[in-house]
Amino acid sequence: DRGVLFHWGTMVMGVEAHNVPRTRTELKGNIIEHVALGDSFVLAVVRGGNILAWGDNSVGQLGSGTATLQMTPISIT
Repeated sequence: DRGVLFHWGTMVMGVEAHNVPRTRTELKGNIIEHVALGDSFVLAVVRGGNILAWGDNSVGQLGSGTATLQMTPISIT
């Protein structure tokens, strides 16, 4: 209800994870409204409609116009 995104588990293709739930410091100040998880990548809609993406981008699945692994969230809108 606070718009915070938590993550945990194994780090794969830039989707950082841990054994206990944590937040991504790069997302601080953003209120996350929706999240979509793919195979080794994440898309997050923040309040206001901006979309952030990170993780595997080997076939352009992040929508950034490249096929580069994205270790930190980038804006794709």
